[in-house]
Amino acid sequence: MLECKTAPCLVIQGTPGVVLARMDEEERKFEKVFEGPRSPEEMTRIISSYAARLGAEQVRSVVCGEYVWARIGGEPDPTNLVFTRMLSEVSAGADFSVKNAG
Repeated sequence: MLECKTAPCLVIQGTPGVVLARMDEEERKFEKVFEGPRSPEEMTRIISSYAARLGAEQVRSVVCGEYVWARIGGEPDPTNLVFTRMLSEVSAGADFSVKNAG
């Protein structure tokens, strides 16, 4: 989802915790969390609206347990949308996907 690559390395003990804490404190201006469960149709409508407004060339989504995470656009400033799925879909294991825009 984030297109991250990992590489083995050595760091001083405690450094990873400091870096992660600093990252956590940074402002998340390109993140929108939608409280309350949403149906797949409503999530699709909202994601499509954001993608059109932002002129997105790419939209990716992934289901993470009871959440749907959509990432719109690309670097350097992608927009992240996080939704809560409806309980009936979580228990039924319903799948949700969005096609690439463009």
